[in-house]
Amino acid sequence: MPDPVPRPRRGPLERLAAWLVTGPAGHLYSVVGDLAVYFARWMLQRAKRRLGRG
Repeated sequence: MPDPVPRPRRGPLERLAAWLVTGPAGHLYSVVGDLAVYFARWMLQRAKRRLGRG
């Protein structure tokens, strides 16, 4: 049974961009972002405790 709609052909730059976002580089970027947010919240919590607001 043939496909009802032909699949679009992706160019090399589009495939590279998709791989960067969804591949190992994208996962690394996600982890680094999560850790940066965690560290910033942790430092803010420490600062509040030192100032007696927490």
